[in-house]
Amino acid sequence: MTEGEKLFLQGKIDDACKALETEKNGRSLYLLGLIDREGYGHHRADEEKGQSRFMEGKKMRTLPGSFRQPLPAMCLPWTKWAFRTWETA
Repeated sequence: MTEGEKLFLQGKIDDACKALETEKNGRSLYLLGLIDREGYGHHRADEEKGQSRFMEGKKMRTLPGSFRQPLPAMCLPWTKWAFRTWETA
């Protein structure tokens, strides 16, 4: 887990945003997208900016099941695939 992810999970959104900006990987872009879309911390909610970060992070992945930068398990969509993935974690 990176420093930005730790700060995000601790609720230190402004500090997490700075750290995640420097990391620039699929997971950091996903979390930045959440921050932008939902307006966490002192960030104004901006759905378009959040969506663009999600798409940028998606481009950094390879085929499903072999992620170059896997998302944390808490961020997986709740599908049968996610439950199988959680069982193996």
